[in-house]
Amino acid sequence: MPCITYVIATTDKTAAVVSGVANNGIYSIDKKITFNEGTATLDGATFTTGTTASSEGKHTLVVTDLAGKITTISFIIDKSKPAITAKTSKKVIVKNGGYSATSVTVSDSDIFSVTTSDTLNGKAYSWPKGGIFSKVGTYVITVKDQYSNSSKTTFTIDETAPKIVVKSVSGGKTVTIIETNLSSKTVKLNGKTIAWASGNKFTKKGAYVIIVTDKACNRTTSKFSI
Repeated sequence: MPCITYVIATTDKTAAVVSGVANNGIYSIDKKITFNEGTATLDGATFTTGTTASSEGKHTLVVTDLAGKITTISFIIDKSKPAITAKTSKKVIVKNGGYSATSVTVSDSDIFSVTTSDTLNGKAYSWPKGGIFSKVGTYVITVKDQYSNSSKTTFTIDETAPKIVVKSVSGGKTVTIIETNLSSKTVKLNGKTIAWASGNKFTKKGAYVIIVTDKACNRTTSKFSI
């Protein structure tokens, strides 16, 4: 009796299993991606299971299993916060917490679209044309990308120079400085720098020069003699 050979055909109805990323996923870190069968491409380039995706941006992973079944996964890697740059009208960078005596132009950059918001002295303030902030006060600038990464910077515009008030009193003169953002104060007597007098009262004979500078580099000079 002749032998009979049977061929049993099977159908693979299960797509490749992908781990590490999910369709429409958004990630702020590098992602190691694996798949259990077949071949794959990432953004059109050959991709091997166990490889780490690290470049920021939108990605498309296409996995084809041994039966030709295709799995497509789209995901985003966004590891960076938006960058904020603030410059004075003289193109000098204003650091976070800094001061300026002129208007400040604010710009931002990110690989994804962003939204901006700001406050002036703690109250909501409309974003000015060209990002040029000119009103006196303290600003808080917030920039957020579409995937919720956000950056913040603050700066103060101070256009007012310090005020020096000199009064004659018994035995000398007192010096009062009116300035909320004081940076430095120096005093010279007959051309030589001396220590600031205790109680702001100067009594030594001679010619004085008082120089007061605020954090925005506004400066006032006062001269008097005793």
